[in-house]
This record gives sequence, C-alpha cells and structure tokens, in this order.
Amino acid sequence: MDFFYDKHDQQYQEYKEDKEKSKIANSWLDQQSLDYWRHYRMLRLVRPLIQKNEKWLTIGDGRYGSEAAWLKRNGVNCHCSDMHTNLIEDAHQKGLIDSFSSQNAENLDFKSNSFDYVLIKESLHHLPRPWLAIYESFRVCKKGVVIIEPNDPYPYGNILRICFVKLKNLIKRFLRKKVYKDEYGFEEVGNFIYTINLRELEKLLLGMHKTNIAFNNLNDHHFKNIEYISINAKTLKERFICFKLKTIIFLKDILCNLSFLNYSIGEVILFKDKPNHEIIEKLKKSNWKYKKLPINPYL
Repeated sequence: MDFFYDKHDQQYQEYKEDKEKSKIANSWLDQQSLDYWRHYRMLRLVRPLIQKNEKWLTIGDGRYGSEAAWLKRNGVNCHCSDMHTNLIEDAHQKGLIDSFSSQNAENLDFKSNSFDYVLIKESLHHLPRPWLAIYESFRVCKKGVVIIEPNDPYPYGNILRICFVKLKNLIKRFLRKKVYKDEYGFEEVGNFIYTINLRELEKLLLGMHKTNIAFNNLNDHHFKNIEYISINAKTLKERFICFKLKTIIFLKDILCNLSFLNYSIGEVILFKDKPNHEIIEKLKKSNWKYKKLPINPYL
C-alpha cells in the first residue's frame, strides 16, 4: 500500500531557488527574529533533560536543522534528520549542525538505542502514519522521546470549550475564512495536521509496558511576515507586532486557564525508564508535570 507524503521537498527547494521565499528561509537563521523567539519558547522547556556527552537525534528537522542547531548551541551532540535534506546540507556546510542524514521517520535506519534522546518538534503532524514514527523513535533512543506538537483542539464534551469553538467558527464564517468540521486541519504542502492527545500517548506507553511520562503546555501564535520582525523592536511597526503577538498569547493563556480553550502546543516526554531524581526535579521547576502510570498487575 502506498502512502502519500507531503510536498515539503518541493517547498524546501523553492526556499533555495525563489528569491522571495529564500528571504523567509534565511530569516530562520536569525536568532533575533520574533519567529525565532516563538520556537525558542518551545525548545527552552527541553533544557532540564540536557546533559553533557549525550547524543540526540532530531526528526523532521528540515528547516536548516533548526532544532539540531539549537541543541548544539546548548552543548549537545546532535544528529539532524529529515526526509528532505535540501536545506540541511547548507546548514551542515555553514557549521550550524554536526551531522545529518536523510531519514523516513516511519522507518529509521539507526540501530536500537543509538541515541540518548530523540526530539520530534512539529513533524509528526506531517506524517501519514505518525504512530510508526513514535515507535521508531522509541526504538532508537536509550532514555526517551521528546514530542513538541500542536495539541488536539477538539473540546471533548467540555461545554465551555464547545461554546467557544462554535463562536470562533461563527466568526470565521463571517470573515469568510475556512472552517473544518470537528476542528480538523490541513496544510498547503498537502498534509493532514495530526494533533497530539496526552491520553493516547499514555496508552501508547502502557501498551509497551512503560510507565514514565512528563508533559507541559504552552500557547503560540503565528501571522504572516513575522519572520522579518526583530524581537529587539526598534521601529514603531516592529514594536506593535511584538506587542500584538505577546498580547494574543497572553489572551490565549487566560482562555486556557478559564477552560475555554486547549493550549495550542503540547510537549510530552516518553521515558523508557524512570528518570533520576535530579531530572524529575529539574522538570518540575520548569513547570513540567511528571506522571507515573499504573504497572500491569498481570505481568
């Protein structure tokens, strides 16, 4: 049976060849941009896991190996991977990443226990069979898999969230924006946006008789041309856009605290074994919730 993989290879090539799109791609390397700040907010939560002399793997890291480059700057030996290495090759030549290879996340070429941790950031939702990618990542790691993905926005019987979603979609229709039934979504490169659900990931672990998991949440937002805005805003326009982004995130946080909305980004660590006390304490200080799942009594 053939499976459809999205058109990221074409998109990455356009980022290299098209003058306007290459400006966007180059902005991904700008650590002072507002867009970089967005991704930094997600990645910084991983810091409690980082230890010297450990080896990590990034999955679906095709944007110049952004995650691998961040890990390298934080002292990690990281191998970068993606199905499409158009931009990763450039990143390697510039010395931004240590090593890379072309990998299908659903069928990795690495031996079991090759890496301490595997980081999957905003990549699962591009795959036709994301669960295979999680199992493969779990196979090649020694300690755990870190997943950073959009949270499932479906309200699941929560009356407040159901009302909020209906109101949100009514406003979208009024503004003639696309509304998908049951909060499903799709991206221009051709993929269905597969969102994560904490309970489903807990069940995945329990199916493998693993019982240690940690999770965190945060809100994010994106709008057009944010890549060109500096976080150290100097012009009135830049200051307004920075203020606008942070205000939207702040309002989302309030709505989440009031149970009107799900957090837009979920971060989950699937551990192979129980992490040591030091790691657990560091995670808790960074707002992670560590959970010990029930042990199967019939084993």
